[in-house]
Amino acid sequence: MSQRIKLDPRQQAAIESQHEQYLAKGMEMIHSPQTRDSILELLRASDPVDALSKTLVMVLHKVDEAARSANLEVEDAAKLMGASELLTQLYEIGEAAKIMKLMPDEIHLALAAGIQNYVKDEVVAGRINPQKLAETMKKNLSLLSPKEKADSLLALKKIEQTGKEYAARNAGG
Repeated sequence: MSQRIKLDPRQQAAIESQHEQYLAKGMEMIHSPQTRDSILELLRASDPVDALSKTLVMVLHKVDEAARSANLEVEDAAKLMGASELLTQLYEIGEAAKIMKLMPDEIHLALAAGIQNYVKDEVVAGRINPQKLAETMKKNLSLLSPKEKADSLLALKKIEQTGKEYAARNAGG
């Protein structure tokens, strides 16, 4: 499911540039000798989906902190694209270290939970205005075709179902 909201070329170029910078900073943080061991510890800390989600949130906050320190504004679209790629990298590290082995739906669940928790933290910190976020989401949703809207709804339902199945499988452990 590839969804593209149509932007003017300058906006698109700016978001792509921010995405590249955001992703590079995140990869640098993940692979840095100073943080590598703590990343592995976080990935081992709890059940795999929860650990992956929490580790992603920590990485996103650290990258945001670095951007704020450098007085850089990063568009939400750039962060969202970066979050997905950073989660994939974190999963690959966890899998290579034999810490976790997840199904694709469980990886999507970790991404959804991570983004949800990141947004909650940002709202609490006052860096995201919930009303503005809702307006932006509504505006962006209106730019999608009916099929893309239906695909998005189906994806959200699938994530919800995967979450319920994962919780049921892991209820006793």
